[in-house]
Amino acid sequence: MKRVALAFLMGACLALITGVPAWAQYGGGGGGTTTTTTSTTAPGGGEPDQPRTEASVSDDDVEPGDTVTVSAPPVFAPGSPITVNLVRAQSGADAQQLATGTAGANGSASQSVTIPQVPDGVYFVYITGKDADGNDVVAMAAIVVRGGVAAPAAVQGNAAAVPAPVAQAQGVAPDTEAAVVDAVTDGAGVVLSPQGQLQVRTAAGLQDASTLPTTGSDDISKQVTVGAALLLAGTGLVVLRRRRTGGFAK
Repeated sequence: MKRVALAFLMGACLALITGVPAWAQYGGGGGGTTTTTTSTTAPGGGEPDQPRTEASVSDDDVEPGDTVTVSAPPVFAPGSPITVNLVRAQSGADAQQLATGTAGANGSASQSVTIPQVPDGVYFVYITGKDADGNDVVAMAAIVVRGGVAAPAAVQGNAAAVPAPVAQAQGVAPDTEAAVVDAVTDGAGVVLSPQGQLQVRTAAGLQDASTLPTTGSDDISKQVTVGAALLLAGTGLVVLRRRRTGGFAK
């Protein structure tokens, strides 16, 4: 029986070691500010066709109905009109306008918006406007919406055209998006790299969203299977040994 107990213990230990919970991987790094700073380049490597600059949000883990403050540095023409928009990170998703406002006297922008009823997922919240030379400028950040509606609904409020810098960052696969939502649920933060790539912020640092375990990878069924196999193997060894040494005690 000692060998059976040992085999069971080995299986249980392996299951625990290989099935490290996601909260231990991500280390509670969620919430706070998320930024990006870059620009998109016109085909052929010419001048940027629409600059993308950094934006910050007061919270990157939100639910529908939450109020979030979106801020941008002084990249807009002072006193010029701005709009705040929301779009899902998946390719082809429609954007919706959340608010309008005016850039500050120094060209910065800050606007509080309410997250609408949208499905769970990764979203880009961005401010559009024009710089002092009349060029279009986009300041964007990433957020995760949780506790949303189960299925997409029609775009609420005013529909908004998706600017090129935002559209270029939209190619997040559904499996990757789900993995990012799981990571943020377990304590990670979400950011955009200077190149517009979606990343998560963990206790160990930044990690590309595309490298996250996809949905279902936290399932412990594999670990349980390995543990059960070890248990059966240990039991078999005990039975075989007993048979070789004269059978089980009566």
